[in-house]
Amino acid sequence: MRDANITIEKVGDVGKDNPATDAAEKAIYVENDNSKAVYCIRLCGAYERKYYFVTELSVINMERVLLDGDMLMVCLWSDIVIIDLPTGKIRKAINVTSEIDMFGIYKFKSGYFVHGEMTNRYFDSEFNMLWDAGGRDIFYCPERENSIEIHEDHIDVWDFLGYKYSYNEFGEITYVWVRKLDKYAQKGGRKMTKMKDRLHTGELYLPGDEEIMTEQTKCLERLYDFNTTRPSEGERRAAMLKEMLAEVGEGCYVEPPFHANFGGAHVHFGKGVYANYNFTVVDDTHIYVGDHTMFGPNVTLATAGHPILPELREQGYQYNMPIHIGKNCWLGAGVIVLPGITIGDNSVIGAGSVVTKDIPANVVAVGNPCRVLREINERDRQYYFRDNKIDYDSIV
Repeated sequence: MRDANITIEKVGDVGKDNPATDAAEKAIYVENDNSKAVYCIRLCGAYERKYYFVTELSVINMERVLLDGDMLMVCLWSDIVIIDLPTGKIRKAINVTSEIDMFGIYKFKSGYFVHGEMTNRYFDSEFNMLWDAGGRDIFYCPERENSIEIHEDHIDVWDFLGYKYSYNEFGEITYVWVRKLDKYAQKGGRKMTKMKDRLHTGELYLPGDEEIMTEQTKCLERLYDFNTTRPSEGERRAAMLKEMLAEVGEGCYVEPPFHANFGGAHVHFGKGVYANYNFTVVDDTHIYVGDHTMFGPNVTLATAGHPILPELREQGYQYNMPIHIGKNCWLGAGVIVLPGITIGDNSVIGAGSVVTKDIPANVVAVGNPCRVLREINERDRQYYFRDNKIDYDSIV
């Protein structure tokens, strides 16, 4: 919690002759097998608002409060306070978002779904974030009493425009319902964003949009020129990369042929990045690569995906999620990195691996799907390949 002092007062037990809710104007009523009580929670010093509360909680699954076993979870602005029942002591306080109001917390599968003003996030039982469905219009529908519906196998979320998104437990959009906006737009609602504006938000969009295609063609023209350079034109290639890529540090080299959906326009290179033949980036949104990272031949970094739902694919819908690769990594020949993946600093990805989940720093990871094989260790300081020792006297 950010500079906040939290105090919890047990106002009183709840019974037929002692309805404590009447005595506590700003209170939270909780009831389970072990506890029937009213608590007053005060959060002071963190924000302009002095009190955060929910009143008359006769229904346990009210938006800002969730009772799960002996834990009471309360949404307080951008934080969640976990209270131990029946003692009333704080078990944990977690900053879930940054400058974003949370509308509610819900139990879903084995974790917790947090509904916020501009984001929806899913956490495991220890409150480690598993996915974030951010980037859309405000996740609040003024025309509905509830903007969230929790089902056994999916979550329905309505946004400010009245669009409904269905998420599974992996954060994948399995269904989108879009309605006509003319009537609502006349009432002051925001119009649907342009397809081009959705390239970097994670929203579903149509990549064949004319405005997108016009920009993409310009980028591909520059890429064509790069791929037709001669081997002796190293300086020209370096200059062209600076024009093509979103960012490129000193000493970077990409061996033609280089393949990119947007000609590298959404690719960010640090210093000394090297990419071998047939480096393929599906750069419909941003790809970030740290200093001195190396890519073997035929590596693919794909930010774009398509919905599982056949009806949406039939219409040509696509979404993009950024890729982050740390400093001093090595991705072997034929590695494929899927949308939304992060690979930590210094890690090595074995040839032919398909990276479907995040890889931490300082590890060797291999396979399809790619899994951590081991950490980089002291033996790696002595041997560079199998039983071949590193001769430190012979290298600079």
